[in-house]
Amino acid sequence: MEFARRRRRRRRNGIRTMTVLLMLGLAVYLITASAAGKWLSEKVMAPAFSALSELPLFTGGGLDSLENEASEPSGDALSVSLSSDSSSFTSTLDVPSISCFALQMGVFSSKDNADKLSEEMRSKGAGGYVYSDGSVYRVLASCYHSESEARTVKERLISEGTDCAIYAMATPTVTFSITADQQQTEQLKEGFTALYQAQNALCEACIDFDSKSMTVSEGAALVKSIQDELSASCSPLFAYRDTSPAIDSLVQCCDKCLNSLSLLAGNGDASTAAFSSGMKYTLLELSSSYSDMLKSMAG
Repeated sequence: MEFARRRRRRRRNGIRTMTVLLMLGLAVYLITASAAGKWLSEKVMAPAFSALSELPLFTGGGLDSLENEASEPSGDALSVSLSSDSSSFTSTLDVPSISCFALQMGVFSSKDNADKLSEEMRSKGAGGYVYSDGSVYRVLASCYHSESEARTVKERLISEGTDCAIYAMATPTVTFSITADQQQTEQLKEGFTALYQAQNALCEACIDFDSKSMTVSEGAALVKSIQDELSASCSPLFAYRDTSPAIDSLVQCCDKCLNSLSLLAGNGDASTAAFSSGMKYTLLELSSSYSDMLKSMAG
């Protein structure tokens, strides 16, 4: 009998010990998972957006909770002739499309209200770009290459009590039929992809600046390299700006984007939050300018 009681007692003690160990293990797992999740959320997924939950909600024009599905118009190839020499030939070149998913924090009928939210957002390290879209003004925090990335940040902000939506900037691929010599064709081909490459590079730079805790001088140098590459690729296009309205539109867009990158690269004495905000703002500006240009070309 005594042996049986001791055996039952050891079994109960073993169960209690195992239960305690399991509870301790679960606690350690939850603490570790929570810390890892917080680190990923704050340092990788959306490093500047944790402060957005502190923003007041301006409802002057109403917060648009609807997702935007941008149309992708298509059209015939645009014809451009740069040379009639015997060495010229006709080829087809594309200005590549972009798909940009912006985090939209508000939609207003009043620009003053949009500017108020923009200013508040920029003080928190977000982009705060005001995009004029017909009769409304959309205030955008930043943008992402994939919808899943944007949706992850959106869901996190909503869980923290900040309403937002995803605004898609989808553009068509514009095709040119070019009659030119070999050198002109190569120059145009490089120029046509330059804005697309700059937008991609700046998107990656925004993520690297925040996630790698880069200094402002390092961020400025990164932006300057993007500016230099865009300038080198776009410079030959300036010689053809009067050949067609479409190429002139492309040159104007390059010029605008180069100026924006130059201003950002020269802001090396800004605070970390201000420079991070400036990177996101410039990325949104490049994306919207490129999107508007392609849509106007495609008709």
